[in-house]
Amino acid sequence: MSYSGLVKSYGAQRGYGVITCDQLPGEIYFQKQDLPAELGTVNSDDIFVLTGRQVMFAASVGADGKTTANSIQVYTSEGEDSVGEIKSYNQVKGFGFIKTSMIDGDIYFKSTDLPSACQQAGNVAGLQVKFSVALAKDGKVQARGLAVIAAKHPNQAGLVGASLSTASAMGQNSMMQNPGTVRPAGMALGLPGMAGGTARPTAQMGVYAQMGMGTGMGQAKGMRPGMGQTGMGQMGMGQMGMGQMGM
Repeated sequence: MSYSGLVKSYGAQRGYGVITCDQLPGEIYFQKQDLPAELGTVNSDDIFVLTGRQVMFAASVGADGKTTANSIQVYTSEGEDSVGEIKSYNQVKGFGFIKTSMIDGDIYFKSTDLPSACQQAGNVAGLQVKFSVALAKDGKVQARGLAVIAAKHPNQAGLVGASLSTASAMGQNSMMQNPGTVRPAGMALGLPGMAGGTARPTAQMGVYAQMGMGTGMGQAKGMRPGMGQTGMGQMGMGQMGMGQMGM
């Protein structure tokens, strides 16, 4: 069974945190190893702030009777930060792609969203980056304001730490430029099977699938998982008709 909750506190250096959930009594403890792999290597709360983020998780009860969370996935909405690895980059064409278990599909970015130190380096594939999530007009996910937080190869070590402050500022600007964007927190999620226990706690719960339309609207069978597949253009009323939404 999967649950939705809010991260009450988390310390990257301590390696553990607490989730609150309306569906479960008390506080739910979790460890860093229960987070998406990309966050397991982040050792500073200044790089990625998990406290206050909404999450989906599975729960288990230990021999001491305490509930712990595992298989945690972090909801990601437009304007929020995510973490991933640069999968490819074409220096000539000026764009590349990021992969992360936190968002479904490859995430496009432009060379202008790379730190200046990386734009001409060329060898940026494999870099672990933080980025601000944005949605293009066609509903596809894009990355803004990339900041390098770790290197995969020794010859990339000099790029680590590039433009962390710039990326944070660009993420805030993205939210200000999109005042209509609503974060999942405080909304009725309406995820298929969340209360009934059939939803899998996977990363493929995209922006609009995660935000849902409320449990009163039924099971939105027309929603395909993944941010890249559930943009506004692809989630039009034609695809989410009365029959598909269980009304």
